[in-house]
Amino acid sequence: MSIKLENEWVEAQFKAEGAEQTSFKLKADGCEYLWQGDPKVWGRHAPVLFPIVGKVKNNEYFIDSECFKLSQHGFARDMKFQVLAQDQTSVEFKLCDSEETRTGYPYGFELSIYYQLIESSIKTTYKIQNTGDDTMYFSIGAHPGFLCPLTTSECFSDYYLEFGGGTVFNYKRLTKESLVSMEQHQLILENGILPLKEALFADGVLIFDNLASDLVMLKNTKNDKKLEMSFPGFDYFGVWTTTSDPSFICLEPWFGIADFENSTGNFKEKGGIRTLAKGEVFTCAFSVKIS
Repeated sequence: MSIKLENEWVEAQFKAEGAEQTSFKLKADGCEYLWQGDPKVWGRHAPVLFPIVGKVKNNEYFIDSECFKLSQHGFARDMKFQVLAQDQTSVEFKLCDSEETRTGYPYGFELSIYYQLIESSIKTTYKIQNTGDDTMYFSIGAHPGFLCPLTTSECFSDYYLEFGGGTVFNYKRLTKESLVSMEQHQLILENGILPLKEALFADGVLIFDNLASDLVMLKNTKNDKKLEMSFPGFDYFGVWTTTSDPSFICLEPWFGIADFENSTGNFKEKGGIRTLAKGEVFTCAFSVKIS
């Protein structure tokens, strides 16, 4: 079942499976901004990454010597969420731990995802509560893909990212095993502008940390259409697309990161991991504005 939200400026659609956003349109011209999930290219739209971001080494990890298995990005993106509340401009989804989730992730949790339209933007809020007795270890992140180009009169290389501040940008890459390489890379960007070229993604995702600004804009040289993402406080920011004839770009704010290539598998020592004591709540949010 598709859930639709709209206001004077935009409309958005969602599905309960994965609490995933599936559409984001500007009403003035009907332009779709969200990638439509072509299964021959990348069959998702905007998956939620929980309780891990990326991959754990050998698809397994250890808590106090007990081994658990999780596939890349965790299970939330593939599970059906409960719709808690909905009105014309907002919807809230909820996922709780179950016997199924506890086979790969032994913690009691409640994950709430709240979407709200505010003029021509959508705000996504993640709220995680530890409902168990033990300290909970987790990561959470977003993986929305945006059409790039937006129209048939443009091409991928007409687009660029404009970061809100900074000149020197440090980033990490993944190994062939999808683990974070220990090698550090650097970009020197004039006015924070990163032209989008197919070759930039030949080695996969770019993982930025310690960004000088929590704002990034997707623009192009052919017209004044743009997308702005604000992600205050997030630890990492991923930029990814396919390596052959790219037609979308993923802009990904994360609290968490894939295992490093030298990972021991100890989940409590995992890079970027977050903790919650019994009963505690973690909340974060990001916004996307289109014009």
